[in-house]
Amino acid sequence: ADDVIVLLTWGDGSRGSLGHGLTTNELLPRVVTSLLRHRLHSVCCGGGATFVRAASGEVYSCGSSGYGLLGQGDAKGLVCVPQRV
Repeated sequence: ADDVIVLLTWGDGSRGSLGHGLTTNELLPRVVTSLLRHRLHSVCCGGGATFVRAASGEVYSCGSSGYGLLGQGDAKGLVCVPQRV
């Protein structure tokens, strides 16, 4: 019952951390559709990055990958759709 069913993000999208595939700002909450197929457990966001843990234990991240921040193994610039870590 504590699981997140749908992830909604909004606000500053300039670093891709909203997870919608764009770098535009969102004034209203919007569903992160790429994660709909996953049962989500927890979310951590801020500083230009978003991290999501699925109930399976998999972790997904999006946003600014500078200095390896996203844990995806390389600096790709902006990752605008959550990718598995």
